Amino acid sequence: KDSYNIFVIGKDFWGRDDLNLLITVNTNTHEVLFTSMPRDLYIDAVGYNFKDSLTGMYCLGDDVVIKSVENFYGITIDYKVKVFTENLVDIVDKLGGLEFCSNKSFTTTHAKVIGTYDDSTGSKMYVKKGCYTYNGIEILTIARERKAFNPKGDHQRQENCRKILINILKKLGSMS
Repeated sequence: KDSYNIFVIGKDFWGRDDLNLLITVNTNTHEVLFTSMPRDLYIDAVGYNFKDSLTGMYCLGDDVVIKSVENFYGITIDYKVKVFTENLVDIVDKLGGLEFCSNKSFTTTHAKVIGTYDDSTGSKMYVKKGCYTYNGIEILTIARERKAFNPKGDHQRQENCRKILINILKKLGSMS
């Protein structure tokens, strides 16, 4: 094949599709294209007679979400990768932390917590402008953040998640 598509589904604490990312790899040019899809992208649910958001479609199963994304973009998804919040924390910690570069300083509205949406059980996080190395729970907190970036909150969140995934792949690729 000249190219293949990988669909990355980020699952939140409740198992909902919180991050949807399509990675297209061109085997001829060796280019990789990352396409973020807002979790609130409203599309036809394949096999059902209604539209729903990608987040809402999670209860119909990954296969319905994948077929719906394929139908929406007119493509075939060759591989899927599911990443749960706990897996992200574990991967980053096993890598010894991960560099994240922010073009602005911000304080997260979410706390450094895992397995819960109760932000009162943890502390907020201050992210300084520039490039710094963060541990797993810190990377998860950065990945979850969108309210600190209003009015383009979800778009910035998607960009941050893309950066995190790219940095994980780069770090994995540089390891022996």
